[in-house]
Amino acid sequence: AAAPRFADGAYFVNLEEVYTPSLLVSTLIDALGIGQSSPEPPQRRLATYLSTRTLLLVLDNFEQLVESGALVLSELLAHTTDLKLLITSREVLNLQDEWLFPVHGLDWPRADAHVDAAPATTVDAAAEDAGNDAVRFFARCVGRVRRDFALAQERVHVHLICQLVEGAPLALELAASWARSLTCAEIATEIQQNIDFLT
Repeated sequence: AAAPRFADGAYFVNLEEVYTPSLLVSTLIDALGIGQSSPEPPQRRLATYLSTRTLLLVLDNFEQLVESGALVLSELLAHTTDLKLLITSREVLNLQDEWLFPVHGLDWPRADAHVDAAPATTVDAAAEDAGNDAVRFFARCVGRVRRDFALAQERVHVHLICQLVEGAPLALELAASWARSLTCAEIATEIQQNIDFLT
């Protein structure tokens, strides 16, 4: 969506398996399609390429590179004028040019979920679930692994799961993956006993 605002486009780079500065540089070179034939050192070649371009680099999963890779980014920014970086990380990079945008969990049902509570009417329940991004996201994830899933039948436990993980999308996705072999009630119980169950 952002690409048209940048003369040279936008690039998404997944860094989940990248752990060293040299691998970071080579991954960026590959993602940008920079030729390998230049005698310049890779980092200099990358900086030279970016120095004349207006583009957005979206770097996902940077947390394992915070200590070693932040210096690479700092040098790239020092040699470019129209480079924008959007970086997802669980850790702050502590770069001078860094602007932080904390990302919180999805909206989730805030009221306590009680298994023995009187069920809401179908219309009320559907309206409430429509306003809860976490519930909808979890239901969509479960629907991919369990075709017979019906939110109306398991909504109390789905709400409880959403509350326990505070709407965190990754936690919801991990919890939903267990729906192949566990009910939502069992998933909620496991999370209550030990949140590490999700990992």
